[in-house]
Amino acid sequence: MKRGAHHAADAASWWGLVLVLALCLTWMAPRADPPGELPKDARAAARAALEEGRRFGRAQSRRVEAAATHTAPDTVPGYQGLQVPQGDLYEEGLELQNTARHRLQEYPVGAFTRDAALQRPQFRIDPGNDPLLLRGRDLQAEPGAQLGAPDSPYQDCIARRLGSTPRFIERRCTRWGAREQSCERRLEPRCLRRRSCPNDRAAVELLELASDMRWTYRYPVLTLGTIADNYWSGRCTSYERSTTFNISNLERIAEFRLVAAGWDDHMRIVLNGRQVFIGPYQGEVLRSNGSKVSYGGRSAACELSVSWRRDALDIDLRPYLREGENVLDMQVIVAGKGEGWIRVRAERHCACEEWEEHWEGETCDDLGRSAEQRRCLLSTRRCLERGVRQVSGEDLERACWRERLSYFCDSASSFIDEPYCAQLRARGCTQTDSACVDRDAHARCLEYEQRYRCREGGDDDGGAVNVLDCGARLYCLGGDCFDTDYQPSGDFGAAAARLGVVEEIARDFDVEKLLIFQGSGRKCGKSVLGFSNCCKDSGWGVDLGLKRCSDDERLLAEERGAGRCHYVGSYKRGSLLLKRRYQSYCCFKSKLARIVQKQGREQLGWDWGEVRQPQCGGFSPEQLTNLDFESMDFTEFYEDALRAAQAAERPEGADMRSLLERRIRERLRP
Repeated sequence: MKRGAHHAADAASWWGLVLVLALCLTWMAPRADPPGELPKDARAAARAALEEGRRFGRAQSRRVEAAATHTAPDTVPGYQGLQVPQGDLYEEGLELQNTARHRLQEYPVGAFTRDAALQRPQFRIDPGNDPLLLRGRDLQAEPGAQLGAPDSPYQDCIARRLGSTPRFIERRCTRWGAREQSCERRLEPRCLRRRSCPNDRAAVELLELASDMRWTYRYPVLTLGTIADNYWSGRCTSYERSTTFNISNLERIAEFRLVAAGWDDHMRIVLNGRQVFIGPYQGEVLRSNGSKVSYGGRSAACELSVSWRRDALDIDLRPYLREGENVLDMQVIVAGKGEGWIRVRAERHCACEEWEEHWEGETCDDLGRSAEQRRCLLSTRRCLERGVRQVSGEDLERACWRERLSYFCDSASSFIDEPYCAQLRARGCTQTDSACVDRDAHARCLEYEQRYRCREGGDDDGGAVNVLDCGARLYCLGGDCFDTDYQPSGDFGAAAARLGVVEEIARDFDVEKLLIFQGSGRKCGKSVLGFSNCCKDSGWGVDLGLKRCSDDERLLAEERGAGRCHYVGSYKRGSLLLKRRYQSYCCFKSKLARIVQKQGREQLGWDWGEVRQPQCGGFSPEQLTNLDFESMDFTEFYEDALRAAQAAERPEGADMRSLLERRIRERLRP
């Protein structure tokens, strides 16, 4: 019975009990009559009422139970029947937990929690080069030098570096979902076709004969025994002769065939313990002393088996051969007089005309098939053994006989940085962000874009000086001090930036389209794991992988280095480990144009368009006049202007005076 039916039955029983108690209390209520024992009739009436209440309770219990199990749901208030959705969860173990886990994705908080676990950003901090960690170690080593310390005389001062303001650029690299796997394989060449030897010596070298009977060899025919009549005699006498020869390489034997034999009276030939020929009778031949010479089969008297035969045969003996020592036995039974000999056609192969190059290695075969399915990518191949090796009796030289292959296979549980990430960390760049840019069907991240903040120009400060700015005084950290009673003004930089904007407008105005600060879309690409990274900002002169980059990608690297490009986004082409990641940019004619474009678009609410087709168009004159240049940050521009001014050569002494005099005279000339 389901839980709902149990509740209905319990309710009926409870109401029956209440009714019985009510009847009992009614009968037990105080009366006006004097206390004492009830009359017999009254007691009988009470028992009857009690029994009637019990019958009523039992009847109501059955009605409630029937209503709960057989009638419409509205019979019992709030009852939903037996087939409620939650009924499946009653005795299903962890079904309630599993259902809740699946329903978790329907709610924003649950989906966010799950995605955050699967797409956790990938950060990697280099303890030896990260600027934040280095600064922390310096403060730990000399805590008294920390500005603002209570015991420091410069607690109200601010550390500054005069002469150069560090500038930072953003660089990106990729962290791929992959695991590295290696395997070893060996080269096993197989000869597909050989040519026959054209001379005697080739086969003689192969067959080093040792025989107790006469033999002759005229390539390719080998004759064992003497071809003559009746050189053996005896009454049912057995003559057994043996020839031993060596085969160093069975594959070099092109043919080993019994082509003829002559005997009188009976012959049997055995090669390596296996009978290959017997003739003419299969029986037992009696010796003169009464013993038997057995060939097997039926018996025959020696006197009845006298014969002389010479047959042309065609029996392939090659299946009976073996590498190393081989033994050929010839047995001849002579009834009176007789002889025996055999002829073998023995040919060998010479040099192989066609080889099949086959690599053996089960693990490498599996990884190779995964590479064909785009799930693995061959990264490196290293030869472990090379030189000359003897194969099938021949000395072969190959570039490599055994090698180790390394693959990168796709994975959502392990990650590998492309080489450019290590280069950025070696330059002292600090990672600032990690964003997932590619996921699999299970929402697991397969690729992270790692962002780094790099100091432009490295660690060279161009002769800058460390000072403590204490308001009206500047203390040189080297010990010398000097006074300053004025605050530096930023008006010069702002004025220089505005003048620069006016000058750039004049040079960057498209008179045909009436657009100012017009840009162009550019892109660069890199393969998985960065084996070919055309989006790098350095190494173009030495990195072999950059030789495959296009001229447009090289030009983009130069423009990015000059600060003239804005990063729009990235996209991929292909799938799994054969995909290629592209970075999209909008590039302009100057750094100032890029600054105005970036901040002007933010004011106008413009985006940069689709990442595959970025919108890099310029401003119309009307749009440009609506921009709020007062709120724009031109710090990057006028820092470049000041740096250029400081680096410019200035005339000294008399040269400066002569220059000024010449300019004044030119101005005053009528």
